[in-house]
Amino acid sequence: LAYLDCIEGGKPISQVRGEIAGAVDIWRYAAALARDLHGESYNSLGQNTLGVVLREGIGVVSIITPWNFPFLILSQKLPFALAAGCTCVVKPSELTSGSTLVLGEILEEAGVPDSVVNIVTGTGPEVGAIMTSHPAVDMVSFTGSTGVGKLTMTNAAQTLKKVSLELGGKNPQIVFPDADLDSFIDAAVFGAYFNAGECCNAGSRLILHKSIASDVVKRVAELAKYVKVGDPLDPATQVGAIITPQHLEKIAGYVASAKNSGAKVVHGGDQLDLGMGHFMSPTILEAVMPDMEIAREEVFGPVLSVLTFETAAEAVEIANS
Repeated sequence: LAYLDCIEGGKPISQVRGEIAGAVDIWRYAAALARDLHGESYNSLGQNTLGVVLREGIGVVSIITPWNFPFLILSQKLPFALAAGCTCVVKPSELTSGSTLVLGEILEEAGVPDSVVNIVTGTGPEVGAIMTSHPAVDMVSFTGSTGVGKLTMTNAAQTLKKVSLELGGKNPQIVFPDADLDSFIDAAVFGAYFNAGECCNAGSRLILHKSIASDVVKRVAELAKYVKVGDPLDPATQVGAIITPQHLEKIAGYVASAKNSGAKVVHGGDQLDLGMGHFMSPTILEAVMPDMEIAREEVFGPVLSVLTFETAAEAVEIANS
């Protein structure tokens, strides 16, 4: 399973092995919850009245997963739906379907009845649109881009489906002068470059007090030099390949746009030719202004944007913009 996610998505093999192990723990946890699924009763509604709450499976659940954590994110959804007594239709990303298809074989071997878990492959317009609009579906659980999340809500609204969405992020890290910088520097580098920055919870914006900004940027850049970019199958690799050449061009385009708007590349900023795959060097941009595209759009790559502030109110305004 780890090998499939590694070669399809470019994730470092050491990282994805940890994800698979974590997914196993989630399945065990969900299995334990299945034993303890119960309703509630209340006698607080009057002397002759008993209130009873029943918990029932919602029905058919459409589960649509992304390419950045294909097995882990599916394992955050599917076992809980099964534990609650639901049946599921699962669509993995067309870029990383392998481990999900193997999971289907594992579930079949484990004795899951036919038609309880149904795995379909294909693109969003071909398959995902039907899964979010079909009247037989009772709930949709989607992880992916904000744009597709809006379409999902629109489709699901026509038949009033329950909808659960996990969408993009542009996460701010506000740092004041009294912060524990020794701990933060390490956290900032990890948050920016883990999984090549292809995370909805990547720490993609550093919002630094002006009095410490130059020192923090210098220290983050110094540590970033030690982040190993390379072959995803090498256990020592920390940043693997970008998912597709098109996505690499998109990341590089954001960096180029930022430079043209006045941002300064402090570290990285280049596509890397390693003789295989598609790689982007861990990048740090300073002199980023809140209205720049790089400060507002989710890059979904190993790019860290640095903004500065003087007052707490200003920091919060930048974070929320």
